[in-house]
Amino acid sequence: MAQDFKDLVVVLPGITGSVLERDGKQVWGFSAAAVWNTLTSRGRSLQELELTGDDPRAVDIGDGVTATRLIHRAHSLPGLHKNVGYGPLVDALSTKLGLTVGYGEGSQAGNLFELPYDWRRDNRAAAYRLAELVATHLPRWRAASGADDAKVVLVAHSMGGMVSRYYLEALEGWRNCRALVTFGTPFRGAPNSLNFLANGYKNMLLDLTEVMRSYTSIYQLLPRYECIDLGDRLVRPSELEGVAGLDTQRAVAGREFHLEIDRAIEAHREMPGYLVEPIAGMGQPTLQSASVVDGVLTCSMDVPRGWDAVHGDGDGTVPRVSATPIELSDDHRETFIPQRHSALQVGPRTIDQVVRKLQQMQGCSIGVIRGPGSGPPAAPHLSVDLDDAYAAGEPVEIRGTAVNHVDSSPTITVTIGPSRGDGPDQQHVARWQGGRFSVEVEGLSPGCYDVTVSSVDLLGNPAPAVQDIVDVVAS
Repeated sequence: MAQDFKDLVVVLPGITGSVLERDGKQVWGFSAAAVWNTLTSRGRSLQELELTGDDPRAVDIGDGVTATRLIHRAHSLPGLHKNVGYGPLVDALSTKLGLTVGYGEGSQAGNLFELPYDWRRDNRAAAYRLAELVATHLPRWRAASGADDAKVVLVAHSMGGMVSRYYLEALEGWRNCRALVTFGTPFRGAPNSLNFLANGYKNMLLDLTEVMRSYTSIYQLLPRYECIDLGDRLVRPSELEGVAGLDTQRAVAGREFHLEIDRAIEAHREMPGYLVEPIAGMGQPTLQSASVVDGVLTCSMDVPRGWDAVHGDGDGTVPRVSATPIELSDDHRETFIPQRHSALQVGPRTIDQVVRKLQQMQGCSIGVIRGPGSGPPAAPHLSVDLDDAYAAGEPVEIRGTAVNHVDSSPTITVTIGPSRGDGPDQQHVARWQGGRFSVEVEGLSPGCYDVTVSSVDLLGNPAPAVQDIVDVVAS
């Protein structure tokens, strides 16, 4: 039987993880009328989502777009973001923790909520919406459950963790919070957003460069650390001039979002705190730095000059070091999971970690237990690399390496099948060459596909499977 869970849980998605509607019709979401039409219509449907103004305190910015719910199934915008969805996470929290799904005013009180938000906008706008949700539903849950000491637990993927930190610190939400659990949140930013702004968003048939450059959120995802090599010095994006596509003033404003949180954290340093539990993806090829030559910016997977090379990985989107809040830099509190960003929040190992952490927060103290302990051995894991999208008729290539396995070339199996479940899965055994494995899958029709890469070494020991999604786009 699930343990009684007294707190209220809110799940926050990352960028692109909320359905956006206008006049009751989806303009972004997982349906033939939304995501897939975006890809096959050369992005015309997303052209309507250009942001022309963004007051973070305004609920309605005048374009009629509203965020209505989380996307529970796989979805992607190749080159910007992809996600296997939030359904498995929400279902696991509900069933394994015995949570009650919350409803609106006048209905049953609950302690499991989702926070959809307009991911184009300033993250402050979503934080204000989170504050309203907690102010409305936490008192209702306390009254209905009898748990007067119930608090809120925020479970956030990617950019949702940045929304959470602004609510908790700048909006004083810490007073009602027990914990924040994050999956791959870019607390220090990610070079992917820098690469997009400087070099445009062009992928196969899509050119959404100007639309996506209009989004406030993209600038708040910029690295806040010195990662751009100018030859004689390293600079931050907010200090970079003369690169087409990068608006320095907006980059400065994006960094100010983070600095506002920093100042609030410092002001609250002596206050009773909430627990932060960062879960970081690792072992996947991830952009780390950039260089500028003659006004042209080029991103790289090499760590910035002066960094230890051990930091040169991540989840394929967010560098490993960025997934740790700055004030926890030396606490070593992170949980590292060899998974890609798109699936970091739904893998069985991740969900098990979250459920156990949240259960323990409900009073299952282990402080009275004494005994010897030792750190775990280096675990085998897979490092997987694949493109976001392929043209129909082009082989889909999945490649990578195996790390910490007892043999140098374990058996690697790639399973690929339609994300919508309307077709059979295919399994392929990878070939090895030069210390790397690869699989080419041919003959896939246009659509979105789930990809799972697993391994077994010569002793029969498996490594945690790595998941991702990929689009095959009609020409």
